[in-house]
Amino acid sequence: MRRPPPTPRRRSLPGRDLMDEALEARAAGLSVMPVNAGGLYDKRPHLVLMETGHRRPKEGVPGRWVPAWQPLMDTPATDDMIAVWFRRPLGKGLAFVTGRCSERIVIDLDGPAGDALRILWNIQPHVRTGSGGWHLHLPAPAWRVPTLNGKSARALGQAYPGLDIRGDGGYAILPPTVSCAGPYSWARPLAELDDLAVLPLPARVMLGLIEPVTRPSSIPKLSPRPPVISTPLRSADWAPAIDEAVQRAHAGLGRNATGFWLACRLRDLGGRVEDVKAIAFDRRVPPHNTKGEPEPYTAREWAASVDSAFTQPAWNPPPKPAPVSVMERLTRLWPTLGDGERALAVACIVASRGVSATTLAELSSLGVSADAVAQAARTVAVQRQLGLFPPGLTALANRLLPAWQGVDGRTTIGHTEPHQRD
Repeated sequence: MRRPPPTPRRRSLPGRDLMDEALEARAAGLSVMPVNAGGLYDKRPHLVLMETGHRRPKEGVPGRWVPAWQPLMDTPATDDMIAVWFRRPLGKGLAFVTGRCSERIVIDLDGPAGDALRILWNIQPHVRTGSGGWHLHLPAPAWRVPTLNGKSARALGQAYPGLDIRGDGGYAILPPTVSCAGPYSWARPLAELDDLAVLPLPARVMLGLIEPVTRPSSIPKLSPRPPVISTPLRSADWAPAIDEAVQRAHAGLGRNATGFWLACRLRDLGGRVEDVKAIAFDRRVPPHNTKGEPEPYTAREWAASVDSAFTQPAWNPPPKPAPVSVMERLTRLWPTLGDGERALAVACIVASRGVSATTLAELSSLGVSADAVAQAARTVAVQRQLGLFPPGLTALANRLLPAWQGVDGRTTIGHTEPHQRD
């Protein structure tokens, strides 16, 4: 008997507070992140990520930065970061990083074909997507489950149209996001998770939800002995990079991607293309792909990765600027700030450090009166009574001060001031 579509138990309306939803998801163990809701970059990482330091240089555009959500795979956001991201919810949506960092994966059932699989397999998803599809949340297994792409995605699409997965290296949208296609809503409580066995065995095999059978107990050594390389850098500087690449390949991070990474690394260490090819990385990696299926990694593929890496010159990182403390930076910028910006900076300092003698002395050197500090302390106290998260030194350093540049060229901010909370 076919099961009818699940009735939403808690529908997330567009007016529901995004910050509440984000904090609730974080409390459930999810590594949350902000995305665009609507517009040209719908469901893409939101620019507000850069206000908390989640950014990276834009490729091919020196001096430009773009938001980077990948650090959230290792370090989930704090409450302060969530407060910065969602204090202005207009145009924003909520997502979470899938995989082992959140201890859950997402099965995406899209379109009529995906809905047919939902009925056939008699499963109850958690989220109704904006386009009318479904998201089923499942516990992440102990091994790495990659978000599918390339050949694996095409093979899955042929076997199970409408089925996709978000695992390690991916993210999934959460309610109450309203995308271009429509609103996301809950169809099942977030905390309810089925076993992986809710999916049929053939689908679990294709999705990588069956523990790999081939698991080498140790990294095999290259045999026969690799050719001797003429460069003197090999033993001193190449060995750590080669060992790391071999470990990555055996950990299932992809042989082609790892080979290209290694070729770039050895190129940057001053290697020559013929010497890099001679290390025979193809003979050091496992003979199966990330799905555990037999698929040799050939010398031709390794040579192609090396040739591709050497189409670009070696990368020489620019020297890092000396760190500047928050108070030093603020002192330099103070003459350029307006009254509102000064009041906000004082409130950030008071929220993190309290009204101590040291704080009063430092602010007094900027011309801030004791009455102004007391007013800032009262404002912070009221915000905390209302359950809000007043911005502190982290927000001042990562969000406000970079936007108030103009006095000097030192833009790297580092601070070790103690963080206090009432």
